[in-house]
Amino acid sequence: MAPHTPTSPYTLTTLRGGAQGLFYKSQATPLAHIIIVVGAGYLDEPESTPGLAHLLEHVLLTQPVEQGSSLLALTEQLGGKLNARTDDLITDIHASLPAGSLAQFLTYLHQALFAPRFDEATIASESAAIDAEYQARLGTSAMRRLAGLQTLAEVTHPGAFCHHGSSHSLERPPETLKGELERFHRRCYTPSRISVGLSAPLPHVQQQALLDAFLPGDDPPTPPDTKPLSRRWRPTAHKVEIEGTASSVELLWPLADAGLAHNMDLLKASEQALNAGALTQLLDGLADDYEVTLCPSGATDTLAVTVHLPADKQRELLIRSAGITQTINRVLEVHADRAPVTVDRPSLAEWLFIQTRQQALAQRFGTAGPAQSGPGLLATPAPYALLTAPLDAKAHKEAPQKDAATPPSIISKVGDSGGTGLPEHWFACFYPARKIALPALTQKRLAAQGIGLLQHTTARGSWFCAHGAKPLANALSEIMLQAWLTPLPASKGLQAHRLLAELTPSPAMPLLWTDSAEAAGTLSPLLAALPEAPTPCAAEYPAMPSQRVTLMRTLTLPGSTTHRQVMAIAAKRHSAPFFQAIRQTHQLGYIAAVRFIDGDPASVAYIVQCPQADITQAKLLIQEEIERLWAQLLTNLASDWPRPQEEFTGLDIPETPTAVLVAHWHAHLNGTHTPFYRLAPLGPSSLSVDDWRQWLADPGHWVWWQRAG
Repeated sequence: MAPHTPTSPYTLTTLRGGAQGLFYKSQATPLAHIIIVVGAGYLDEPESTPGLAHLLEHVLLTQPVEQGSSLLALTEQLGGKLNARTDDLITDIHASLPAGSLAQFLTYLHQALFAPRFDEATIASESAAIDAEYQARLGTSAMRRLAGLQTLAEVTHPGAFCHHGSSHSLERPPETLKGELERFHRRCYTPSRISVGLSAPLPHVQQQALLDAFLPGDDPPTPPDTKPLSRRWRPTAHKVEIEGTASSVELLWPLADAGLAHNMDLLKASEQALNAGALTQLLDGLADDYEVTLCPSGATDTLAVTVHLPADKQRELLIRSAGITQTINRVLEVHADRAPVTVDRPSLAEWLFIQTRQQALAQRFGTAGPAQSGPGLLATPAPYALLTAPLDAKAHKEAPQKDAATPPSIISKVGDSGGTGLPEHWFACFYPARKIALPALTQKRLAAQGIGLLQHTTARGSWFCAHGAKPLANALSEIMLQAWLTPLPASKGLQAHRLLAELTPSPAMPLLWTDSAEAAGTLSPLLAALPEAPTPCAAEYPAMPSQRVTLMRTLTLPGSTTHRQVMAIAAKRHSAPFFQAIRQTHQLGYIAAVRFIDGDPASVAYIVQCPQADITQAKLLIQEEIERLWAQLLTNLASDWPRPQEEFTGLDIPETPTAVLVAHWHAHLNGTHTPFYRLAPLGPSSLSVDDWRQWLADPGHWVWWQRAG
C-alpha cells in the first residue's frame, strides 16, 4: 500500500487513571510510533537541585529494566529506537518500532516508567554524563537561546535559572540523589499528568486497550495537580540580545493559560495559516524567511515567530511587531471554528510527537479557568524579543555576480525510477560546495500556491526539493531566476554530528531530479546559470575551551546491496552493547553511539566523546569492542542468513509522500540510486563470512577521526 498523507483527524480520549490518549491509525506502514509525555519539566524541579528532571529522564532510559538490560537496549533488541527530552513544562519519551513488537515494548516501558529501581550506579554514571553533555553544549546556539529566555523571565521565577544539570548542581552522593529522584518521580509520574500519542496499523479500540493495560492502576486515582503555574515572564515585554551564527529575531507572545487549555485546535489551525503565508505581505522587503511555532521548546507557554533577516533590519522589525500582533489576532478570530489540517511532513512520527506534546500542554493548563478565544488568547499586547546577531554582522548583501566561466555540467535525472507513493509532481536539485540561496520568503510564497518546499545544507553542498499537485516548472523558474550561490556556512552542532555529516557521499557536480523531461529542460539551464555572491559568512562563534575530544572509527566499503544490508544490521545490533560498554562500563563520556551511513561507499561509524587525557586508552577500548562485536555478529549471521527484510529496512520505511520523495532523492545524492527500503531480498549464498573477515582485517577499510570538543 502506498504511503499517504494523514488527513483523518486523530482520536483524543481519556485513558485509565485520567491519562490522555491521542490515536492515529496508520494505513500504509508496519511501524508503530509512540510518545509518552509527562506534565512535568525542569520548571517543576526543587530549587535545590536544578537538573533533576533531566537526570530522571536519563536514569529511566539507561538503568537495568529486564535481565540487566536498559530500556534503550531492550527497544533496540525489538528493532526500534528510543529517545527522550526534558523541556520546561513537559518531559517526553518517544519511540519508533515494528508494530508487532508494540505490546512487548509497552511491558518494558511500564517497568521503566512506573516501577523504576533507581540504580545508584546508573545515577552516578548518568550524573557524569549530564555534566559531559553540559560541557559539550556550552557556547552552542541552543544554550545561548536558553540563556536569553532566562533573562526574559521574572528574576525570582525558576525560569530565570539554568536547569540543564552539571557537576555543580548534581554534586552529591548517588544515595542522596536517589531519594530526590524517587520523590520527584512519585509526585509527577502519575497517570493524571500523562499524555500518550500512538500511531499504529491497529484500530483505535485495540490501541486504547494496549495503552490502558500499559498505564498503572490508580486506586484511588491520583487527582490532577491543580496548583496554578506561577507567572513566568516579566511584567512588561522587552528585548534581549544574544550572539549567534546568523541574524534573526524570535518574537514570543505568552499565551493565556485558559487559551492553552481550551483552544489547542484553534491555535494549531492558526499556526498553520500563519506558516502558509499570512505574514508574507507584512514582512516583504524586510525578512528573508520566517516560521511560526506553537509551544516552542524552552518557552512552551508561548506562540513564537522567528524572523530571519539582515542584522541592520532588526530595529525595523521591532517597529512592525505591533502589526504582526494585529495579524495574529485577526488569524485567531478567522480560525475560531476551524480544525487544523494535517500537514504532509517528512516524518509521520514527527507529526505525532508534536501533536501529543501540544495536547499534554493543554492538559497541563487544563485547570486554568474559563475558555477564552480570539485576541484574548495572547496574554500580552506586545511580544518579548530575542535578537540574535552574528559576530561580524554585515549591513548589506553584495549583489550576485555572474561567473564568466563556462557553466557547470548538470547531472539530470527524470522519472520515478520505479518508486511508488511519490507526490504527483516534484523537483529537486543539489549544488556541491555552495549554498543555494533562494529569494526572500520563497517557502511562504510557494506554500500559498500549494507547493511544499524543503531546504537542506550539508557539509558538502546544499539542496532544495519542491512538490505539489500541479506542474512546478513555471513557479520554480521565477524562483530560480532570482536565486544565487553563496559559500557554505560553518558547520554547527556537536562535534559528533559534524563528523558524521562528512561521511555522507554526494555528487561532485550539480544534480537535478524531476518528474518530467519538460521540467528538466526548463530548469536545468537555470541551475547551471546560478550566479555567485561572494558574501562572506559570519565569523564562527569562538569555540569554548574543551578538555574533551570526539573520536570516531569508521568502516567503509563499496555500496553493494550485501554491504549495505550487513552494515545496517551491524549498526543496529552494535548500538546498545557499544553504548553499554563505553558509557556505562568504562564511563568514557555521554556520547557513545553507532551509526550507519548509507551510500556508495557505505560506512559504519563508532563515535565516542572522552577526556583528552584518555585518548590512547579510549582508542584501545573502542577497537577491542568493535572487534568483539563484529566477531559475534559474523558468527550469528553465518547460521542465520539471509535475515528477514524488515531487519535491515528497519525504521527507514517512508510513511508520507514527502518522506518517499526525500528517500528517493537521498538515494540519488548518495550514489546508490535505490532507496534502502527498496533493496531486494538476498539469497543464502550472498553472504561470505570469510570475505567479511578479510575486509574487517584490512586496515585500508578503517579510519580514525579525531576532533577537539
